[in-house]
Amino acid sequence: MSLFKSLAIVGATLLPTASSADWSGFYFGASVGNVTEGELELSSGTVQEIEEAMPFGFFIGYQSQNGRFVFGGEFAYAAADDIELEDAIVDVAYGEGDLKARLGYDFGNVLGYGVISRSAIAVSTSAEDVVASGLGFGFGADIKVSHNFTVGAEFMFRDLNGEYEINDLVVDDDVDFRANTINLRASVRF
Repeated sequence: MSLFKSLAIVGATLLPTASSADWSGFYFGASVGNVTEGELELSSGTVQEIEEAMPFGFFIGYQSQNGRFVFGGEFAYAAADDIELEDAIVDVAYGEGDLKARLGYDFGNVLGYGVISRSAIAVSTSAEDVVASGLGFGFGADIKVSHNFTVGAEFMFRDLNGEYEINDLVVDDDVDFRANTINLRASVRF
């Protein structure tokens, strides 16, 4: 066998094949997450660490596929009623919302993707509120369990800026909020 024929055979086996999964269409689902690292810093230098937060949420989105590339948009929201802040003695509620643009690659029954988002996070007690917004980014993977059902995981990084209020009065308008989350997700596609 000539060198040319050998290279042609090897090259043909390495060429991408047609996608075995169609990732196009609308989807919705639920998530459970964990804030793996979170920090709230006031302009005065005071820092509060988020020690424990497990938000539950939902998401809805649409994707379109072109060859092996998949792109789309998604809205996601998650909240937790009782999180633990460093040295806090009151109940604290946590909520996060993301409007995401996604770009992924179809590996067959696995979709790997990257995310960029406009994100917002709110942390509230009975008298105090912190609301911050900004850009987030992340990555994730979805696995097709059946034609319409997927499970996956997503990691998000957020570095946001916002306001700190006491009884609806702004006391600091330069609050930095950093939160990294990992979410386990399950969704239905139609």
